Amino acid sequence: MARPRMHVHPAVRLLWLVCLAVALARPGAWTFAACLLGIGLVWARARPAPGTVLRGLWRLRWFLLILLVFYAWLTPGTPLFAGAPALLPTVQGLAQGGERLLALILLVVAVQLLLVTTSRGVLVAALHWWLRPLEALGVSADRVALRLVLVLEAAPALRERIAALSPRTAGDGWRQRLSAFAAEVFADVLRTAEHAPLTPVRVPVLPPVRLWSVALPVILLAGLIMIDSRAC
Repeated sequence: MARPRMHVHPAVRLLWLVCLAVALARPGAWTFAACLLGIGLVWARARPAPGTVLRGLWRLRWFLLILLVFYAWLTPGTPLFAGAPALLPTVQGLAQGGERLLALILLVVAVQLLLVTTSRGVLVAALHWWLRPLEALGVSADRVALRLVLVLEAAPALRERIAALSPRTAGDGWRQRLSAFAAEVFADVLRTAEHAPLTPVRVPVLPPVRLWSVALPVILLAGLIMIDSRAC
């Protein structure tokens, strides 16, 4: 089986993404600067279609808006403008909300870049590489990888199936309608999974991972956490 040529090992790409998510959980100025620099370098190298990344952000537009409103209006602090302080956003709330929005946007862009630069089969192989030590505890890395493929196959069509099912949902109240809708979607997903044909996915044999490439993102993550904690 041919080994793909890659500048960064796929398993290390996943590790970089995990470290970025951990760093953005409690970001500081240095963390934002490092994440922006790293994502910018990957973007310049991969040169993805901007629409691919923007679609991922567009799907989260309402969540991003709700998150900003939640922080801006519910965080105690100095009102943004004088007058009617109870009805206005606070300076501290806008600052915290903007920080959370930027962190989430960076994470979404990083995930999109990973999907653009790494094929599905290679991602499954990388996940299998990380799960392989857990086989000693009874975890089947092959089974988890296969389920990941099934989820990736079903996810794009899930929104369309939900839209097709929603007009048929009925009930006396909103709780009953929501329960009936969730039960119908769940049953439809089970029927679809049961009758769906198996789609073969070529999983390549990955090259060995160099120790320094695994240690580098962990060391950088620890350094950013220490620097930002001292800056606070």
